[in-house]
Amino acid sequence: AKDSGKNTYILGHIIHNPKEISRLEDKGLKTISHSDLEEIAKKDKDANIIIRAHGEPPSTYQKSAELGLKIIDATCPLVTNLQNRVRKYYELGYQIIIFGKRDHAEVIGLRGVCNDECIIIKSFEEAKQITQFDRKTVFMSQTTMDKQVFHQIKEYLNTKINDMIDLGSLDDKLLGRDTTCRAVT
Repeated sequence: AKDSGKNTYILGHIIHNPKEISRLEDKGLKTISHSDLEEIAKKDKDANIIIRAHGEPPSTYQKSAELGLKIIDATCPLVTNLQNRVRKYYELGYQIIIFGKRDHAEVIGLRGVCNDECIIIKSFEEAKQITQFDRKTVFMSQTTMDKQVFHQIKEYLNTKINDMIDLGSLDDKLLGRDTTCRAVT
């Protein structure tokens, strides 16, 4: 994108590594925030805007389109798949519980695909605070969370769900999808 001759910006830090971010900035990649989009649209409409691997909520794509900005979507395919799953279960009327960090970019994107109608927990202790277990529920994880803790929480939630979900031969009451990243694990 940078070699296209157009200014190239990345919406948020591309990865969690200050040294790499600095190296890429030295090569001309500029890190921006959402508040910079309107200014870029006014001054640099031909610029490339890269969506980082963590993804973005639908509102970011909509705003960029309204501003006429060109998006290069570098969302990790695992994150895209997770967003699609959350959207699907949201549209099917499931209660959605996400194991993750509320303000992490990936979780902000997940919250966006379900109109922020989800429960976000980041620990086993927070799972114990959930009180509504009267409807079909799906439990998924931010891709970079701890796999073992995900399964501990899933087991706990499984004992709390009242509404049985038809899962064929499975005995689980909770539809839990391990969406942690194998490479991170």
